[in-house]
Amino acid sequence: MKTYYSSYSTTDDTKFDNKIAFRIGAEFEFVLPFNKNKWALFVEPTYNYYKTEIETTMYPGTYFEQKSKRSVDYKSLEVPFGIRHYFFLNDKSKIFVNAAYLIDFNFKSNIKYDYLDLEVNSGNNLILGAGYKYNDKFGVEFRVGTPRTLLRNYMVWDSDYTTMSLIFGYTLF
Repeated sequence: MKTYYSSYSTTDDTKFDNKIAFRIGAEFEFVLPFNKNKWALFVEPTYNYYKTEIETTMYPGTYFEQKSKRSVDYKSLEVPFGIRHYFFLNDKSKIFVNAAYLIDFNFKSNIKYDYLDLEVNSGNNLILGAGYKYNDKFGVEFRVGTPRTLLRNYMVWDSDYTTMSLIFGYTLF
């Protein structure tokens, strides 16, 4: 994740740590009854949590050099609505590609710069994925999301929050 501050007199960019995080969710899929069941619609509400803290040096090598603590505490419910296309390999195996529009609902999240507390108001984004399903029970998917902003209520602040996911799934029914 990155944040950007830009005003008339100064700019400040911060790159926060990449983190491995666990998410939990459920996927609901409706296989469309045409074209040999190769198309499906899905929705997948997922709880997401990202928390990190860094310390940076501002104005390094100058008289005004100082340390700055910055943190992100971001909790959200991500709800992608998408379409999926299956490629059947045999009776038990199939691969798929999908695309979705993700709507994000955050919960009391913030980004802090020393004593400045910025309230998170996230944007939505697109996600693309590809995966494999075995016996219509076990699945694995790799998914990438386009950058989305977390600071859309601010004029001089911006951010890029991007995700890459490795998703393991089991079909209940």
